[in-house]
Amino acid sequence: MGDVKQILETRGLNLAARIHLLSILPQEGDVTTLRIVRELRESLSLTEDEHKQFGVTTVEQNGQVTFTWSNAAAAAAPREFQFKAKAFAIIIETLKRLDREKRLRAETLALYEMFVEE
Repeated sequence: MGDVKQILETRGLNLAARIHLLSILPQEGDVTTLRIVRELRESLSLTEDEHKQFGVTTVEQNGQVTFTWSNAAAAAAPREFQFKAKAFAIIIETLKRLDREKRLRAETLALYEMFVEE
């Protein structure tokens, strides 16, 4: 029995794109979707080293969490991520749904262009 190759999509995401992508991932779904989303969250989240390198601080105000970083040059540099087919499909469907519902925000437009229109 031969190995089935997993199709991977690669995208370069900077810190802001990663944070925005994390913020739109589904909070609800079937068990399979939620497990895939959990893996996505883990891979997109900042590592401890990145946290230090970017100088990230978080501020919570009125239930809103805001991220800032002191090393803008490092935070702007994209990091390559490989997405498995189902995870990639979840991202695309989420962005398309936000667009259909007219809930796509200015800060997620670049993600829409990168994942849906590319």
